[in-house]
Amino acid sequence: MKKTQMSILALSILLLMAVTIFYSLNKNKANLTKTEAISLLKTVYPEFKNYPNDNLPPQSIQTKQASNGWYVAFVKEGSGFFHASS
Repeated sequence: MKKTQMSILALSILLLMAVTIFYSLNKNKANLTKTEAISLLKTVYPEFKNYPNDNLPPQSIQTKQASNGWYVAFVKEGSGFFHASS
């Protein structure tokens, strides 16, 4: 009986800690500034570290604020390629 109570107590504490951590992480994501959101993505995805730039093809960053954070787009601009055959 005592072992079961200890297990339930330990599980409850673990669950409380998990919920607290989850809440903290989600709260911080929603409170990021545009600059912080871009920096975070550049850290996680180093292939975007050179964005934005004016090289050819130009690369830009577009953002839109949402209720739960930011939408961030890393855009490689260009005219594309068109091939016509006769």
